[in-house]
Amino acid sequence: MKTIRLATAQFELTGHIDRNLEAILELSKKACAEGARLIVFPECAISGYPGGDMVDLSGVDPYKVQDALQSISAQAAEMRMFIAAGVALPLNDRRGAALRAISTDDPGRSGGNPGCRYHRGHDPHFGSVSLYSEVFHSRYHDRIDQRMKTMTLDELKRFYIDHLFNTLISFWMRFGIDHENGGFFTCFNNTGDVLKSKHKYIWSQGRFLWMLSRLVYAFQGYTSDENLREIREAAEKGARFLKEHALLPNGNCFWVVDETGNPILTNRDGSIKEAAPGDEYDLGISADEFLIYGMGEFARVANSREYFDFALKLFDSVWERLSSGNFKSFPHDKPTGLKPHGKSMIMLETAQELAEVARFFNHPSAERLEKIARDSMQETLTVFVKKDRQVLLEVLKEDNQTAYDEMLGSYFNPGHALEDAWFLMHFAAKVQDREALHTATEIVRWKTTKGWDEEYGGLPQFLHIDGGKPRGIVAEQNKDDHMITELTENWGNKLWWVHSEALYALILAYEHTRDSWFMDTYWKFHDYVFKIFPNPDKGIGEWIQIRDRQGRPEDKVVALPVKDPYHITRAFMHLIKSLERIQQT
Repeated sequence: MKTIRLATAQFELTGHIDRNLEAILELSKKACAEGARLIVFPECAISGYPGGDMVDLSGVDPYKVQDALQSISAQAAEMRMFIAAGVALPLNDRRGAALRAISTDDPGRSGGNPGCRYHRGHDPHFGSVSLYSEVFHSRYHDRIDQRMKTMTLDELKRFYIDHLFNTLISFWMRFGIDHENGGFFTCFNNTGDVLKSKHKYIWSQGRFLWMLSRLVYAFQGYTSDENLREIREAAEKGARFLKEHALLPNGNCFWVVDETGNPILTNRDGSIKEAAPGDEYDLGISADEFLIYGMGEFARVANSREYFDFALKLFDSVWERLSSGNFKSFPHDKPTGLKPHGKSMIMLETAQELAEVARFFNHPSAERLEKIARDSMQETLTVFVKKDRQVLLEVLKEDNQTAYDEMLGSYFNPGHALEDAWFLMHFAAKVQDREALHTATEIVRWKTTKGWDEEYGGLPQFLHIDGGKPRGIVAEQNKDDHMITELTENWGNKLWWVHSEALYALILAYEHTRDSWFMDTYWKFHDYVFKIFPNPDKGIGEWIQIRDRQGRPEDKVVALPVKDPYHITRAFMHLIKSLERIQQT
């Protein structure tokens, strides 16, 4: 019979979470060094005991509790042991104690993969660690420890409305609007408490404009008229700023401008780069593509043909450059000899969104735009989707052959795949292409299954198509490619935008299939996401965008030094509308 060594620990409890945490971590290390597989701490060891060392629970900061739980979880994973500790918190506006245990395995399942899982509840079998095998989740705004899976779809919708307007949009309206010059500030640090520069990256400016414009267009009645008025005013000033300052004389977009709209050059870390002879200011076509996205959406809100014409002219320029191959793709330049999925992905979304705006204006370009969207969808489905390997590839050889032996040809990007999956679902539903719709929902199933990190939870930034760290040969011509560094050094990052895309893709797949598997998987992701990414500091609110593989915050740059609100807010807007449609059918 298999046996394990367990330990119990006593220490002087205080009402100070930091002191209690220090003791828990130190005693856990000592127990692990002596061979213990499980250590059990006293009741309320994390928070202190109400009625003993503190009068009541009013002084317990749930955000400090969450940080303590994450620290304990990380140590449990590192030492590959179980740590059981209790915490007292107010529950549903009443006083009560919530028992929590943190482990590196799922004790309710034999042969579980090591990982950090939170367990909770008043369980009579706590001594044998037979606890609920659900991921820990805490709701913010002082509503702590409600198990999210018990929410109805209507409650879930209201949760997203609250989080969208009172946490995310609140942050960006307070700190992200340049009221003096127009445009938006997005160069914050990872936690959102420091504005590192007032540079304005055009691709991020366009996305910010889209966010504000869609809120005004589609979310009347979800927030106060005063909030919507302020959002509209910010959008109008931003659109004017971009119309005046975003374009070079040749019609291409600047990559980045300063606070007042003057073109500048920056290094990857955001520092100013002195211009040298031959330097160009239009570094990446994604700046143009996202400006189209934002200007088109604003044109509909403002009922302005002038802004629609601006967006359509820029779209035609982009399409000509992409068709001729005469374009730049910074910050992820096209690898030599390889063909990226990004072109068909972004043109599907850009074209289908602009087609909707064209129809709003009864403009004849709608059919042409829809054809480009359809062709882009078919390229993704027939060229980059490999059903035999259950993967949506990021790159292929230029002749459309696979390069599975190469690192660059054998990885997938869970975030891009899930984002494109719902792009595909949107368009396939519009044109009633049932086969494309089915494939898109299967992509969601593949990526949320193959992409899920069984050890630590969540989705790593990059993975090999067979799982794990990207691997394979590196062709000589691509040995200095920026993506090689990303795949080898940063593959395990857990990024905020990837997980917001996953939440929406799962709900939308459920809407179209009514397959309960998608909802069950959604709740697993929901619990992980809202445990890991929202900022515990309510004074800030916006999510912490970059975590390491174990879920710990990292202060680093991903692609560019921008904290962009677009992915999360867009996903939440779409989630709200999808949940409403589900309720209506």
